[in-house]
Amino acid sequence: MTKLIRPSTICISFFLLLIPCVTTTAQTRTARVIAENANLRETPSITGLAEGEVSEGMVVKILDEKLPWYVVRVGDRVGWMHGATLLFMDNAATSTEREPVRVITPAETSPLPQPTRSTADRAYIRGPRGGCYYISGSGRKVYVDRSMCN
Repeated sequence: MTKLIRPSTICISFFLLLIPCVTTTAQTRTARVIAENANLRETPSITGLAEGEVSEGMVVKILDEKLPWYVVRVGDRVGWMHGATLLFMDNAATSTEREPVRVITPAETSPLPQPTRSTADRAYIRGPRGGCYYISGSGRKVYVDRSMCN
């Protein structure tokens, strides 16, 4: 005759198997806001509705990422923040030994073009592909003959 397994034995075995899953903690990432009044957005886009602002220096908890955007928790609020507004901290170190990791945007890595020639009212700039332009009073690029930059 075969012995039947009691339901209580199955339940106890199940809970014993779950204990390691519950006791292991996932590494949480945190970041410090480095921009003045950074926007907390509803969607990962600059056109997304800003739910509020987060002050510079606030520490936020990273919940998820969709580069370069991050889902963060600030107090009881959850929203999206751009990675350029965050300074990531290593959670393995103690709070006094944290080494921040900085997200570098393309604007920080490429220098701005310098004027190659200047007249009384305009500074002519040679572009990366050899074109010549100046910035108008309204902020637009106005392309001119390349000889103006020589």
